[in-house]
Amino acid sequence: MLLVAPRGTRAVLDAARRLAGAGAAGPARRPAVVVVADPAVAAGAAGGPGLLEVAAGRCTLAEAMVPDPVGGFDWLPLGGSDESAARPRPRRAALSAVLERLAATRDVLVAAPAVLESVEALDLSGPGRVSVLVAEAPGTSNQEVREAERLLRMAAGEYLGRIVMATKGSAMNVAARGPWSRR
Repeated sequence: MLLVAPRGTRAVLDAARRLAGAGAAGPARRPAVVVVADPAVAAGAAGGPGLLEVAAGRCTLAEAMVPDPVGGFDWLPLGGSDESAARPRPRRAALSAVLERLAATRDVLVAAPAVLESVEALDLSGPGRVSVLVAEAPGTSNQEVREAERLLRMAAGEYLGRIVMATKGSAMNVAARGPWSRR
């Protein structure tokens, strides 16, 4: 499942973390991995191996995976250590091959780059893959949501719908006045 926001936000990573944790604790207990494919989001050990190194054949999946100490799932950070920065980035086909290998044994949640800021999210969406838009509330305009949904529907994969993540400030406002208040 490809999780993507209209603009760069940590809400995508938060949604992926929650979904992976819920899946790991659910009745099926199928192992899950959150793949961080967004260079704007820091996750995992700084300078450590990740998706880019695995796709380029410079390390194994086992070397790049990082267990989540609380959620019962694994992380695959983007990687891109200083050592590999001088080398060319792996092609989309190599990245897709890594995702397919993971999907054979795990539920895969990909935290993708923002769809309105990069074409990489559309590149990661392919036949047989599903995408979900993560909108931050407040903070994401209706126009951004509509344009992001339009782009995701044009991609090769299937667009499932949207998850709305409340920011800390909006959740506190609801808690302070009550969810049914008309203020």
